[in-house]
Amino acid sequence: MPNGRRAGALVTRLIVILLVTESARSQAEEFKSYPVLSGVGIALRREGERLLVGAVLPDSPADECEEIHEGDMLASVDADGKQTTLKDKTVGEAASLIRGPVGTEVTLMIVRAADDSRISVTLKRAALELQGVAAATYESFVGKPVADLKLSSFDGASTERLSDHRGKVVVVDFWASWCATCYQPVAKLQKIAGEHPEWADEVELITVTVDADLSRAADTVRKQKWNKTRNLAVSLDELKAVGVSVVPVAIIISKDGTVASMAGSHALDFKKEIATQLAH
Repeated sequence: MPNGRRAGALVTRLIVILLVTESARSQAEEFKSYPVLSGVGIALRREGERLLVGAVLPDSPADECEEIHEGDMLASVDADGKQTTLKDKTVGEAASLIRGPVGTEVTLMIVRAADDSRISVTLKRAALELQGVAAATYESFVGKPVADLKLSSFDGASTERLSDHRGKVVVVDFWASWCATCYQPVAKLQKIAGEHPEWADEVELITVTVDADLSRAADTVRKQKWNKTRNLAVSLDELKAVGVSVVPVAIIISKDGTVASMAGSHALDFKKEIATQLAH
């Protein structure tokens, strides 16, 4: 692992990229690759117990619908067949609920700042552009052999390589304990593992933390009960080899060891991608 000062600087840079430089624009429906991020184009902020719309990003689905404005309160999110009240949710937790695969729908219950009236708005998620990290960057890895990362257990007692899983479909999801929006994709992998026990011999689900403090990562795994995935760590200086500069990001690796898909974890439909690879 890098020394503490270097690791801290790299982690800080990741946080800055994630939280400061997001911008968004709509993409044509024929957009063929998964984006770095996907959602509806609203930035959130917390004010006391309320989650407010801090900004509506230009040319995003939220902007185009003309129903959501800065200062409006977000009361609930209806996504993936489940409605979630946001009163006690953090900004990161709410953002995770709003993000999802391009083309899927999410319904937001909005309390308008102007008159306290409630309105339900259904939006179709679109590709969001993250400044400095283009989807084309990820596309350059697709179809090529994946870098043979060295992964380790949190205590450093054991190590393994991605190549150890050659012959299986491998999902590698990069996350961090300090990244609240990273939690939902990892939770989805737990659900997929539970729903498809028949995939156990053909599919490897791996989460990889970029935390410098691995004790904190281990504590997060225990608290979240992520016990259906292989939960490992990677040294930050290896991430460049796989093109990971932000989290959450996931890579789908085909049985022959080539990259099948790479994208922001919220943008990928894990179950669909796995099924497609298993059918090959």
